Amino acid sequence: MAKGTKSLHHGLSVDNDGSVYFTAVADSEPADDDLDNGEFLFWIDGTGPTLKVKVKADDGTVLGGDVAALS
Repeated sequence: MAKGTKSLHHGLSVDNDGSVYFTAVADSEPADDDLDNGEFLFWIDGTGPTLKVKVKADDGTVLGGDVAALS
């Protein structure tokens, strides 16, 4: 970890310059019930590998998809 980096949890760090680093700890799609309303999460699908996102809206609607590949 860089000097000044604060680890907020095992999967999240914030550097002095405000950069936020996430560690994807799930390797398969989490259940919809794992999210509370207003939360989102990322995970890496190892078959791609593809970065995926799942969002649970305030009304309980769950949406998900892939983050476009960067090259």
